[in-house]
Amino acid sequence: GMAAGTGRVFGLSYHIGREDSVGSIRDYPFLGNRIKSLAFSCTAGEDLKCSIDSVARVSAAHGTAVLSVAYPSMPPFMWKDATFQIGVDEAGAGGTIRYTVEGFSVSIDNSFKEVWTLGTNVLGRVVPNGQRVVTGSYTVPYENWVRSEYDKWIAGTPSSVNVAFASGVYRLEFRMPNIIYTGNAPSVDSMEENTVEMPFQAMVSTNFDIRIFLVNTDPAVGFTIT
Repeated sequence: GMAAGTGRVFGLSYHIGREDSVGSIRDYPFLGNRIKSLAFSCTAGEDLKCSIDSVARVSAAHGTAVLSVAYPSMPPFMWKDATFQIGVDEAGAGGTIRYTVEGFSVSIDNSFKEVWTLGTNVLGRVVPNGQRVVTGSYTVPYENWVRSEYDKWIAGTPSSVNVAFASGVYRLEFRMPNIIYTGNAPSVDSMEENTVEMPFQAMVSTNFDIRIFLVNTDPAVGFTIT
């Protein structure tokens, strides 16, 4: 949230219950968290996983921890809920669904710099220190449509990726309308099935490099997004 009158954004707050020096369960709030990096990954037959690396301005024991925690009812997104498209535009249209993907990942690095306040254990500033970098990859058996993407890799030609999960009233979508394949292209020279990893970096298109949407279409839960 924004602190009134200061113009400073203090970010998220986490509350963790843990023992203090005498063994009592205390509430340790981590205040002013900003997300340093965020990563999503999913492989065949598994749930979608998310990992977050954040940094807090300050943490200190504060009162008694809440022991009865309520968790949201949204079920996990699973591999079976996903669609994978190549060739999407910024509106998410024009893509072709591909079914042979075996795994994918997306990672966002916000490139923060942490500056501590002299004489304290408190972060004075957490500021951007470079361009945000969005990278990812997907793993596929080498077949016709992959050959076309492989040719783009060799030529340095842009492509695009859209991954979406739909489960009940929820939809989670990763839209990257302008990606460049990175690194050294794999060698494809065997009579056996070749499975290749296609690493990429999401570049800025007209308006964005990546957009992530979490949509709830049930008006009885929160609000409806159309």
